[in-house]
Amino acid sequence: MNDSGTTQPTGDQSTPNCSTDATATCCANFYEQDLVQELMGGSYHPGGENLSRTLVEKLELPVGSSILDVACGVGTTSRMMASDFGLNVTGLDFSAVNVSKATALWDNSAAVDESPSPNGMSSDNTSLTGMVLNNAASQNDEACCGPGESCCPPTEPVAEANPNPNQVPTGVASFVQGSADDLPFEEGAFDGLTCECAVSTFANQTKVAREFSRVLKPGSIFGMTDMVVNGDLPADFSEKVAPWTCMAKALTADGYRELFLKEGFEFVQFEDFSHTLLELAKDMKRKLVMAGMGKAIGALPSMSETMGMSLSEMRQLLATSTELVRAGKIQYGLLLFRTGRQ
Repeated sequence: MNDSGTTQPTGDQSTPNCSTDATATCCANFYEQDLVQELMGGSYHPGGENLSRTLVEKLELPVGSSILDVACGVGTTSRMMASDFGLNVTGLDFSAVNVSKATALWDNSAAVDESPSPNGMSSDNTSLTGMVLNNAASQNDEACCGPGESCCPPTEPVAEANPNPNQVPTGVASFVQGSADDLPFEEGAFDGLTCECAVSTFANQTKVAREFSRVLKPGSIFGMTDMVVNGDLPADFSEKVAPWTCMAKALTADGYRELFLKEGFEFVQFEDFSHTLLELAKDMKRKLVMAGMGKAIGALPSMSETMGMSLSEMRQLLATSTELVRAGKIQYGLLLFRTGRQ
């Protein structure tokens, strides 16, 4: 999730230093932390696996196509593209920790249950944090979401859809460490490219867009999802949230369109998925109850140690985020582009 040229730390679980210009390094450090991964689940972006699946379906790539997944994290979307769509996937991430985890999960997925639930959060309810969360959410709905707002998970079981209804042949997935602004691949190496909630973290977005164009074949498809910001945000909100989310350098929808048009892409589509931000905020509120209880019993580190703010500050930040989404100041969008045909 990074486009800087600095070396990525692999073992530091402390609060990332976001005071420098290395925004994406800060983002990578943040999402490596155990508590953050527990709060966010297998997919580090709004919409989770459902939106990732929608994105891949819109690419309409035939079985056996090659695709690059930039800022792949621990490889959740990469594995889905290989196993459910029969694509040959190369996942790239700046974090050596994420690349190692992604490789292990692909090589031995049965040994590490990393399947996200439909909303993108972890489906593991047997862990300490999962049990604390479920108990707290079911017993105290108002505590996790506020008076009059119901957001705790339903008690009725939900039927699981067949992830591979067409039984396509399984593709392959491999993972490499690298920088988005200096991709370690030859020109025209891929039939498609995905990048979820990461373009907004790249310091040199123009160089990244140029690299995306370089490694794609003529007429190839590129799909991304990312934060969209319309106008100025409150200063105190921006200072706290931007360094460690996909809002560090978020653009307007037109801003993203212009960014890639200048590098030879053709614009195909923009679709608003802002409802996924509201769903994520609700889930985070539930999990903050878990984090508070975990801290109380000494099972989890404090939020201030992990995110640089207290639990109450984090709750207020989520409340402000929800207000900004409902006011249309913040969106989450899906954009499709195609490289020019030669």
